[in-house]
Amino acid sequence: MLQVLHSVMDPEVDVGNGLRGPDVMAEQTIIYSTFIKFIRLTMTSYDIVTAEDSVIIKTQGTLRFQVLRNTIDIIFPHVLGNECLVAQLVGQEVEPSIGITFFFNLGGKCCRYKIDVDFVGAFASIVKEPEKLEMLFGKALIAENCMLGILDEPREPHIEVNSFLTPRSTLEQERDRLVDELEDLRKLTKPDTEIPHSPLYLLPSKPIHIHNGALFKRIVNDYYLMFENGYRLSGHQEHAQADFLSQIFAPSRTEELKPGCKYVQARWQALCECFNVLEFKQTGAICIEYDDQVNTCAIRSSASYALQLTLHSLELVFPHVLPNSALVTALVGNVLVVPSELVFTIGTDSGLIAHIVERMDFVERISKLLQNREAVSFVMSEALLSLDGVRCYRP
Repeated sequence: MLQVLHSVMDPEVDVGNGLRGPDVMAEQTIIYSTFIKFIRLTMTSYDIVTAEDSVIIKTQGTLRFQVLRNTIDIIFPHVLGNECLVAQLVGQEVEPSIGITFFFNLGGKCCRYKIDVDFVGAFASIVKEPEKLEMLFGKALIAENCMLGILDEPREPHIEVNSFLTPRSTLEQERDRLVDELEDLRKLTKPDTEIPHSPLYLLPSKPIHIHNGALFKRIVNDYYLMFENGYRLSGHQEHAQADFLSQIFAPSRTEELKPGCKYVQARWQALCECFNVLEFKQTGAICIEYDDQVNTCAIRSSASYALQLTLHSLELVFPHVLPNSALVTALVGNVLVVPSELVFTIGTDSGLIAHIVERMDFVERISKLLQNREAVSFVMSEALLSLDGVRCYRP
C-alpha cells in the first residue's frame, strides 16, 4: 500500500505554502506523528470528477486524536504560560472533520494536494469561551493546507508546461482505477479501525533524507522542556513524560537496555530517586552534524542539573560518607549544579531519536562545595556514580 501511494505522487507535488515535493510531506508526517497522539482516520465519502485536463478526487472524513503537551508546544506555544488552559487541553480527545482533495495529471501522478481540518470546531468542544478559543487560535502555528509548525522558506517552483495535458481516454482509465482502489480502501477504513500511520501522509518505502534543522532542534528543545523539573515518579506528569519518550524515540529492535527510550527513562528514574532534581536546563548552543551514509544527524548540546543532596542521597550514592558526621553536615541540603554534555542521534529518514549519550561532571561541583582535596577524594572514591548519572539504583 505504501509503494502504491508513493508511486502516484509527482516529484513536484504542490502541498501549499509555496512548498513542493514528497520531502515536505514527509516532514509534516513526522510533525503530525510526533506532536499528536493519532487514534484513527475515517473516510465517510468521496467524489471523483473528470475535468478536461485532470482527475480530481475529493474525500471527506474525520480525524480523531488526543491532545498532548507536545501538541501545545508545536501548535499553540503562545499559551504555554497559561497553565489552566494547558491543563484543560492536554489529554483531551477531539475528532475534527477533514477534507482531502487530490489532483492528478497526465501520468496519473498526484500533482497537487489540498487538505482542510476543522481544528477550530473540534477545540470548541473543549474550550467553551469564545474569547479563549480566539486567543488559542489567534497565533496558532497552523499554516495553509493545515501544515503545522514553523515552515521553511519555499523554494522556487518547477512547473512542467504539459503536466496537466492528457487524453480523455487516459483520464477515464485513471478514474476507473482510482474508483476501484478507493472502494477497497473504504472497505478497510471502518470507524473502529485504528490506522498506525500518520493521518495525513504515509512515508514512502524509499528512505528520504531530511535536513530540517528547525525540526530536529525543536525535538531537542521539547526534551529539555519536558524534563525541566526532573522525572516524576508518580502522577499525571509521569504518564505524560513516558508518553513523550515513546513518541520521540525510534522503536527498539531488542529488549536490551541501550541508550534508547527505556535507557533514558530508567536513567531519569534513577537520578530522581537519588537526588531532589530541582532543575534541568540547556546552557549551550545546539550544533548539528549530518551523516547521510547512516541516515542520522548528531545534535550536541550543553546542559546543567540542579541536584539537591539529601540524607537519602548519601545513603544511596555516598554510603561510605555516612560515618563522617562533618561531611554529612557539609553535604546534606546543598545543591549541586552539575554540568553535562549531551549528544542526540536522530534518524534523518524518520525524525525520531535513536539514542542519547550523556556525560555529567560531578567532580567539579563536589570540589567547589567542599574546597578540600582530601575530602573530595574521599567522597568520590567510592561514590556510586557513572558517566551518565548514578549506578546505584536502576528500576
